[in-house]
Amino acid sequence: EYTSFPEIRRVGVALVKINTEGEVLFGAQFPLVGDVQTVARGELTALAELINHAKPNTTIVFVTDNKGVFDKYNAGRENAKLSSNCDLYHKLFQNINRKNIALTVRWMPSHLKPEDERPEGVSLLDVLGNASADRLAGDIAKVYEVSRTTAEECMKYYKYTKLIQ
Repeated sequence: EYTSFPEIRRVGVALVKINTEGEVLFGAQFPLVGDVQTVARGELTALAELINHAKPNTTIVFVTDNKGVFDKYNAGRENAKLSSNCDLYHKLFQNINRKNIALTVRWMPSHLKPEDERPEGVSLLDVLGNASADRLAGDIAKVYEVSRTTAEECMKYYKYTKLIQ
């Protein structure tokens, strides 16, 4: 709820595996750990955890609605070293190599609905899977949200600081 305020923002992370009918076969959700609570870090954490728990010699297609994660991963290891999330990219590439995983990362626009026109290469299953993952991520973020009292205090001091500046 408080996405405009980095100090009290809470990001949920989720992964889903769906069948050919778009039904969720498996879902995992957890709060993003640490002080850096950004959507990009949450999306990258989902990918890093998937690879962390994947069996060796696996072929994985990961669909993300975060263009930054898609671009940075596909630009390669050297480019990812320059990211503010270089710690996670380092672990990701390390695990991919160590486990001999064939990973394809694809991008799709955020918040597409099944009836929306889709860009080339984005399937209905991509849309359904993304919606399920977003729902799980949102649910877990709500569980870890700061209290209303804490949020109001923080926002009050943001307002005061802005007025002073």
